[in-house]
Amino acid sequence: MKRVGTIAAAAVLCAALALFFGGALARYACPLNDNAYDFSLTWAGEAMPEGWTYD
Repeated sequence: MKRVGTIAAAAVLCAALALFFGGALARYACPLNDNAYDFSLTWAGEAMPEGWTYD
């Protein structure tokens, strides 16, 4: 029974640390500017550019 309490305490400690550092990361990590990047592999036009190869 003592082992279950130790595991529960470790789980609570891990969750508390994850919430603390996740909150700090969300608060202090800000983007450099307001640019949005599109990393999709589809094209907006009708065909791929001439000479384009996928590597």
